[in-house]
Amino acid sequence: MDLRNRTIDAARGIGIVLVVLGHAIGLPEWLFRVIYSCHMPLFFFLSGYLFNGKRSPLEVMRRNSRRLLMPYAVAAAIAIFPSILFGNTTSLSQFFVQLGGTAYSIPRSNLTFYCTPLWFLTCLFCTEAMYAALTRYARHVVHVVIAASLVVGCTLMAFVKGFSPWNIKIAFVALFYFHLGFVAAESKMLDGRRFPAWTLPLCALGWIIASLWNPKAANLAGETIGNPALFLLASICGIWALARLARLTATSRALSFLGKNTLPIFAFNYPLNLFAQWLFAPTTPWFVFAASEMALAVGFVFLLRRIPAIARVFSIESGQRASPTAV
Repeated sequence: MDLRNRTIDAARGIGIVLVVLGHAIGLPEWLFRVIYSCHMPLFFFLSGYLFNGKRSPLEVMRRNSRRLLMPYAVAAAIAIFPSILFGNTTSLSQFFVQLGGTAYSIPRSNLTFYCTPLWFLTCLFCTEAMYAALTRYARHVVHVVIAASLVVGCTLMAFVKGFSPWNIKIAFVALFYFHLGFVAAESKMLDGRRFPAWTLPLCALGWIIASLWNPKAANLAGETIGNPALFLLASICGIWALARLARLTATSRALSFLGKNTLPIFAFNYPLNLFAQWLFAPTTPWFVFAASEMALAVGFVFLLRRIPAIARVFSIESGQRASPTAV
């Protein structure tokens, strides 16, 4: 496997560690701020990095129906059972409310079958479809449109309350990070290009300071970014720092495994979180809880490998690379 693929796997592995860590019960507020300012922008960036701009918008949507929407539907259906078992779904009326919320892709656990992280899949579907249309029909003004989309997205998040179908409001902001990834791919940023060693600590410092300085904790799923300038600074610095870190850890077998299996870990993180809450006392330290969640996730991936029909949906057959645009 070449350096580019190993680096991308490592970056996705680091990203999914941050996702699991960010969902840990009892996570310190300052660490929540740092993680949430960057981890989802990172995944949109990586998806853009791997985007094939030669495909038509219709072809992109057709492919992503299989790569994104099929896993969404299967994961949501499976999540019904732990949602009922662990008391998140307690009545028939609540079941139908959560069924509607899941179809709408509302990023709230009480309005879905406790499968909140799946919001990313529908949002990425919308983001890729819009970007494919832009690169096909507005290539000469794509930078202007992306900038306008970012402004529109930030404005909608600030002033238009309520959730949008398939998180289209978030997609307007996600387009910016997706485009950054696409541009970075054209410059082969992760393909062996050398950068000064000091860029990693400098960007990491900028990421931490900007995220903590922001008057509100950023959370794309919650349509909250706080100060837009500080959010952008934190996310861009964080993406760069994590990309550099991925270059340094590209040979890690653990990160490679996690990077190739981000989709099932992402999709089932909340149900596994419920199981971890059942296993551990509320006073369990957050880092122990996070480690247990990760261990459960890895074990669950190996379990899914034994169910061929499900494993194929999430591209986790033994030795097969996960869908590059999935998560």
